[in-house]
Amino acid sequence: GGSGSSDKSVEEKPAPTKTNPGPNRPAPNETPRPSDPDSNETPRPSDPDSNETPRPSESDTSETPAQPEVKPLPDVIQIPKEPKPTQPPVDINYPANIQTFIQPKFPTEITSTDQVDEVRDEQIHVVYAVPKGETARTQELYPKIANSIAAWQRWLYAETNGHVVKFDTYQGALDITYVELPRTDKDYAKWNKYKVVEIAKDLDGILKELPSNKKYMVYLEGGRPYDNEYWACGDTQLDSNVMVQYLLAPTCFDGKDFAIVDAEPRYLDYVMIHELVHSEGGVAKDAPYEIFYHLNSKAYVVKDGVPTEELVGEDDLMSYSADFYGRKSLDRHRQSYYDPSGSITGANFANSKLLIK
Repeated sequence: GGSGSSDKSVEEKPAPTKTNPGPNRPAPNETPRPSDPDSNETPRPSDPDSNETPRPSESDTSETPAQPEVKPLPDVIQIPKEPKPTQPPVDINYPANIQTFIQPKFPTEITSTDQVDEVRDEQIHVVYAVPKGETARTQELYPKIANSIAAWQRWLYAETNGHVVKFDTYQGALDITYVELPRTDKDYAKWNKYKVVEIAKDLDGILKELPSNKKYMVYLEGGRPYDNEYWACGDTQLDSNVMVQYLLAPTCFDGKDFAIVDAEPRYLDYVMIHELVHSEGGVAKDAPYEIFYHLNSKAYVVKDGVPTEELVGEDDLMSYSADFYGRKSLDRHRQSYYDPSGSITGANFANSKLLIK
C-alpha cells in the first residue's frame, strides 16, 4: 500500500536515524528545488547507464586467466528428502489468474535447464547462479526466494491496485534454473560496475542465448567487494534483461534476511523490485525529481506547476538516499516512473508488459 509503518515483528531492526548509503551511494551535497536547472554533476560510477567502455579495475594489472570449461550439469538433481518450510497460504481474495504469481511455490527439484513455459507472454525467469569455487545453498535459498518474491508481489498488488509481475513457472511452481558460472566471484568483482554485464554474458553462453520475451532475475552466490570500492546489494542497467541480487554482499546481508512466509517485505526483498524498475527504464533521466537515475528524496513535490513544502521522501522505492527499512511506496505522487493514467512521457513502469491484473 502507501507509506506507513511496517510490522516491527518482521523487521531486523528499526530504521536508523541517519543512513550511511555506502561508497556507491553518496548523498548529494545540495538538493535543488524542482524549478532549478539540471545539475552538472558527473554521474557516479554506479550509475546504471553509462557510455564508458567496460573494463576491469585499473588496479588489477594481471592478465585474466583462461576460463575453464563449464561442466554440464544433469538436467534434474533430486533434492534430499528433508523437511521444508510451509508454502505461503493461498489468499482467496486474490483473483485466480494471479494466484501462481502472487503466492509462488518453490520448486521441489533442482534443474539446470529452463523448463517448458506455462506462460507465453513477457515474463521473469529466476536463476540461482553460483560462481566458480562457491558453495551452493539451494535447499536453503529456494524457499527464501519464493517467499521474498511473494512478499514484494503482495506489496506491488497493493501499490498498483491489483497488478503483479508475471513469472516463468513450471507445474505451478517457480521455474528456477541452477547455473554454475565459469568465473570466480573475484573475477567478476574486477569489473566493478560492469560486473553485471559480464555475468549476463556468461549466462547468455550457458543458457544458449537469453530469449527476448524474458527478463532474468539472478540471485548470485557472490558480490563481495574485495579490494574494489564498488559494492551493491543489486545491479542492472537501464532497459536490461538481467538483474542481479548479490547474496554475499556483506553490507547488505549482515544481520538481514528475506521475508518469512506471508509477511511484509523486508530490506532484502525490496532490492529485486527496485532493480526490476531500473531494468524497465526507471527512473528516466528526464523524469521529475530524478537524480542519478533515482529519485531525489529531498526535492520538493510540484503540484499544478507550483513547488510545495512536501518532500519526495526517502520511503520511495527508487529514492536515491533511502535504505530499504520500513514499508516503501511506489511513486506516490505518480509523476516520475509509475502512473497508470499515462501522464508520464518517459519510462513508465505502469506500461510494463510484465504486469498482469
